[in-house]
Amino acid sequence: MNNTLFGKVIGTDEYKSSVRLDDLEGSCSCPVGYNCKHCVAVLLQYLSGDYIDGDKIIKKLENADKSEILNIFRRIIEADPMLLSLLQFSEVSIDKNLAEKEIKRMLNQMKVNGYVDENFAYNFAKIIKFYEDVISKELIFSILEFLVKNYEDYGGFYDDYSDRYFGDVIFRNLCDAFIKKAITPEDFKKLQELLKYDDHGILYTFIYEMCKPENAQRLAMFSKDIKKLLNDLDYVEFLININKLDEAKNILETKVFKEDFDEWRIFNLYLKIDENEAMKFAKRVLSELNQVFL
Repeated sequence: MNNTLFGKVIGTDEYKSSVRLDDLEGSCSCPVGYNCKHCVAVLLQYLSGDYIDGDKIIKKLENADKSEILNIFRRIIEADPMLLSLLQFSEVSIDKNLAEKEIKRMLNQMKVNGYVDENFAYNFAKIIKFYEDVISKELIFSILEFLVKNYEDYGGFYDDYSDRYFGDVIFRNLCDAFIKKAITPEDFKKLQELLKYDDHGILYTFIYEMCKPENAQRLAMFSKDIKKLLNDLDYVEFLININKLDEAKNILETKVFKEDFDEWRIFNLYLKIDENEAMKFAKRVLSELNQVFL
């Protein structure tokens, strides 16, 4: 759905995996957490043609009448009563005050418990996604500030035992909600100020989410403000996604190549701009490597 694959993969345990088709980045609930074999399994299943097209189903539901939709829901719930837990917020979905109350309750629970596990993080992310149309921009900033400034109190989103981070889904959903609001240049100044307190780099996912194609197009008018938040390579990706290819190419050919030499990332960025330029870059890298080994 929305150009993203979702799946459950059975490995050592049952894992929830997702893969974004625009950049083939995957996330997973397994110990690896990012671009793992479970994400590959989801992608291979998709490429085999054996998958359920969620967007197609949603489109059909949009054209269905009320009685037909209610009948579908009854059959689904009869088959799996546990799905009722996912519908428990449906009665308050348009109530801004109740949405904010639920989110603030979860934030307080994080601080009181002094620890956040993966299940809590995913539930919190689901609530943010569910209420994204009604939660205010001010509340989004309040959430971000809480997560940054109280990192030590709730233990972050890090699992010491498996050595992995599991908070990305929260920040992605917060960003998706943020870009739907009436944004001003002042909002980016607030983000810059908040970054000063982000000693653990947890805001990176929120900010990088702005580079995704759909989000970047919404934020194109704020490119100068966003540039102050991103590193060079991320900003190049942002420029490519708003079709400012010449500017993106210029950065790659000058500043990035000298200061942030990530060969594979730069090659893929070139590839989005011009295949010939990508091949020239690859030959340049290989030539320099040969000189090193000689």
